[in-house]
Amino acid sequence: MPIAGVWRSLGWILLLFAAALCLPVLVAVTGGEARVAGAFLPAAIIAAFTGALLVLSMDAGDRVGPARRGATLALLSLVSLSVIAALPFRLSGVSDNFLDAWFEAVSGLTTTGATLIADPGTLPDAIVFWRALLEWLGGFGAIVMLVTYIVPLFFPGMMIFTLPLPPNRSETAGVRLTRVAEMVWPLYVSATLVGWAALWAAGLDSFESLCLAMSAISTGGFSPRAGSLADFGNPYVGPIVALLVLFGALNFLLHVQALTSRRLPHLRDSETHFVLAGAIGSAAVFGLAVTRDDLYGLPALLLDGFLLALGSGFTVGSDQLVALVPPVVVITVALVGGAMTSTAGGVKMIRVMTLVRLSAQELARLSHPQRAHAARLGGREIEPRLAGSVWSYFFMVLVILAGFLLLLTAMGLGFEIGLAGIISTLSNTGVPLVYVGGEGVYATLGEGVKWLMCLGMIIGRVDVLAVLAVLNPAFWNR
Repeated sequence: MPIAGVWRSLGWILLLFAAALCLPVLVAVTGGEARVAGAFLPAAIIAAFTGALLVLSMDAGDRVGPARRGATLALLSLVSLSVIAALPFRLSGVSDNFLDAWFEAVSGLTTTGATLIADPGTLPDAIVFWRALLEWLGGFGAIVMLVTYIVPLFFPGMMIFTLPLPPNRSETAGVRLTRVAEMVWPLYVSATLVGWAALWAAGLDSFESLCLAMSAISTGGFSPRAGSLADFGNPYVGPIVALLVLFGALNFLLHVQALTSRRLPHLRDSETHFVLAGAIGSAAVFGLAVTRDDLYGLPALLLDGFLLALGSGFTVGSDQLVALVPPVVVITVALVGGAMTSTAGGVKMIRVMTLVRLSAQELARLSHPQRAHAARLGGREIEPRLAGSVWSYFFMVLVILAGFLLLLTAMGLGFEIGLAGIISTLSNTGVPLVYVGGEGVYATLGEGVKWLMCLGMIIGRVDVLAVLAVLNPAFWNR
C-alpha cells in the first residue's frame, strides 16, 4: 500500500487516544459517576482495537514523499479521532444525536470552542474534563502537525521555521512525528501546569482551574461554566486566561528555543511583533466601541478584543457589551489568527505579513516598472514558491468562503449570520457567530448547517491547502 506508513502512524495515534480516554473514566469513577464512565469505554475499546489492527497489519515504510504522507495523516487523524471522541457525548446522553455529538467533538479537537451545550455547569465532571482534554490534545496535535509537515510543505525556505531536525526522506511519518512531539510536549505540559497553578491560586477550585488552563493554552473556548469568564466572579481569571492564550498563540518553536538556549528569540521575531501588535490593536478597537454609559465594561471589552485576535473562543464581556462591537470588526479580527506554528487558528499572521509585502511589491512595480523590486520578510527575500503558496492560499480561502456562504444562505441563514458562521469555523475561533447571533446560537442551527460547519472546522484546522492537496489526484501522481 502506498501510504502504509501513514495508516500505521494513525494506528499509534489511535492507541494513544485510547489511553487518553481512560483519563475521563478516572474522573467519573472518583466522582461517583459510574454511568458516565461507561460512556467512555466503548470509545476506548474501538480506538484501541482499530489502532492495534493498523499497527500490526501495516508496514512502517511509505512509497510517497513526506509532504503527501503528512497532509494525509493530519486529515485522517482529525476525522477518525473526532468520530471516536463523539461517542462519549452521545452515549452519556449529553447530545441528543450523533451529529450534535460529532459537532462538539470536532469543535474540541480543532480548538474552535463552538458548543451546542447550553450550560456546561450542569454536565458531569467527566464530560466537562473530556471537553477540555479534547481542546488540549487538539492544540498539541496542531502544533506537531504544523511543525512536522504543513509548514515545510507550504512555507519553503523560511528561516523562521527551520527546525533542529534535519529533513530525512527515508524517515517514516511516525518517526518524524514522534521526534517533533518529544521536542514540544515538555513545554506544552509545563505551561498548562503553570496555568493550572495560577488559576488555582487566584481562587478557582482545582478542577475548574485545570479545565480552563487546558482550554486556554490550546486557544480553545470550552469553559466549565456557562456564559463568559466574567461569570466566574473572579477578576483574575480573565487576565490569566489571556496570558495562557497569548502563550499558545505565539510561535512554539521560539518557546522551545528560548527554553533550550536561555535566550528570548521572540524579541527579534517579526511575526511575534505583529501578533502582539494585532492583539493590542484589536483590544483598542474593541475599547473604542464602548459608549459613555458602558464605561464599566471597558476592561472586559479590551480583553475580548485581545482574546479574539489570538484565535481564542473565550469571551469576558456580557452580551450587551459584545453587541457594541460592529460585526465586520469581529469577523476581520477573527480571520487573521496567531502565529503559524501555534495552537491558534485563522489564516495565520505570517501569511498576512507575506501578502502585505507581496502586494507592496506589486504596487511598487506598477509605479516603477524598470526598477527591481524584491519583497522581503524577516530579512530574507520571499521565494517565488512561497509567494505562489500564499497567493494560492488566499484565493482558495475566498473561494471556500464564497461557496460555504452560498450554501448557508441557501439553507435559510441570513448573510450576516452565515458569514459569521463560516468565519467562526474556518478560523477555528468560534465566537464571531456568538457575537453576531447571541449566546446559544449554535444550538439553533439546522442539521445541514452543522454538517457544513464541521467540515469548515476540519478544513480550517488541517489547513486549506493541505486538504485541497490531499483531494487533488495530481498530488498523488507526482
